[in-house]
This record gives sequence, C-alpha cells and structure tokens, in this order.
Amino acid sequence: QLCSRPQEIGVDQTFYFTFNGGSSVGTKFNDNVSLNNLLPTFAHVLLYLCGVDLDIAKLLSFEEAMNEFEKILKLSNKHTLLICVDEIGVLDKSMGQKLLSGLMQYMDSKKGKLIFIFTHILESYLRKQATGSARVVIVIPLPPLSIDIWKTDETLKEASRNNPPLHQLLLSCCGHPRAIFDGVPAACKDNPTLLDASTEEAISVARSTIIQQCKFRDIDDVVVYDHLKKWF
Repeated sequence: QLCSRPQEIGVDQTFYFTFNGGSSVGTKFNDNVSLNNLLPTFAHVLLYLCGVDLDIAKLLSFEEAMNEFEKILKLSNKHTLLICVDEIGVLDKSMGQKLLSGLMQYMDSKKGKLIFIFTHILESYLRKQATGSARVVIVIPLPPLSIDIWKTDETLKEASRNNPPLHQLLLSCCGHPRAIFDGVPAACKDNPTLLDASTEEAISVARSTIIQQCKFRDIDDVVVYDHLKKWF
C-alpha cells in the first residue's frame, strides 16, 4: 500500500521487491546469489525488473547497478526513493541478515534520499539488525485484527455455530489476515465439505493448508516453528 501512494508518505518514487516463495523475483535472486555477492545480485535483479537483460546487469558492480537503476527511474539527487523489500526472512538467516545490513549501510551513504522498508514475520529478527554505525531498524508492527474477525463472514459464522472443531480452527487463526482471508478459503476449496462435516482428519488437513497459505514453511527458523506449535 505504501508503494502505491508515494506522495502521501513524502517520497518521489517507490519500488517493490519480494522474496515471496515462488515469485519470479525471488527465483532470479536465488539462482544467481552467493554469500559473497549479495548486494550486487540484489541490484542486478532490480535492473532485471526494469527490463535490463540480467547478463548485462551482472557486468556492473553494486554501486554502478544502483546508479543505473536510479537513472531508469529518472531520479536525481534531489529525489527520494523508497524500496520495499518484502519477506526477507525467506532467505537463509545469515544471508538475509547480511543483505539487510549491507542495504542499510548503503542507505546511510545516500543521506536520506533512499529509504528501505523490510518485512519479516518475526519482529525480533528485525530488532537485532543494525549497521556498522549502529543505525538500527525501526520496527513498525502490523496492527492485529480481532480474533473473531472471521465472524464478519456470515457463511463461516453460521457454519461454526454448531461445529466446535471448526469454531476452534477459526479461533486458532487468531485474526491473522492471510490465515483468515487466504488460508480458510483455500482449505474450503480443497475440501468443499469442511464447513458441513469437520472430522478430526479434515481439521488437521485444513490446519496444514492454512499454515502453508501463510507461508510460514517458507522460512527456515526454529523460532517460527516454536510459535507455530503454540499457535496451532
């Protein structure tokens, strides 16, 4: 949403980059990256997203590629650019931390004309990040939805009225937007009778589908799995 309304947040241009599992961006990055070329690969994929042949982009250093990226966006040193790096936690933990730190250091060098926004499922992950100059990530938690937000859907509300297992499953979603609005519909699509007859097996399969839709399994992190055990 921020990327769609740059003027409202005081920047001149925005750009969206996601590591979301299965995205073409994430695939291009993973196919070309190593721990020693994180920053260059990030910049090369930015150029690729702007229509530059990836093999040509790879001839440039990180700084050269970022300069070309700004030229493509028609930015001068008077303009402010915001780049949203979505779901950085999908990367290997050490790789994600190194990339985030490197991008923050580069942001420091731009003296306020470049802003990065990173998203990660774990607030604790972002709070641990900092640059060499001790600039830390400012964490902005997403506001939680009501735990019974699913009751705004009359079909779910009615189906759960006399169906305790289904009611418990919906409560277990804890108002997580992707769990409610993506996960539950996906579970119903996989099992059209889920809302009518919720057997123990059907609930177990539905729970697995919801977790998959929330993309928690894309993140290789012990803390995430510990939270999942407590949650579901």
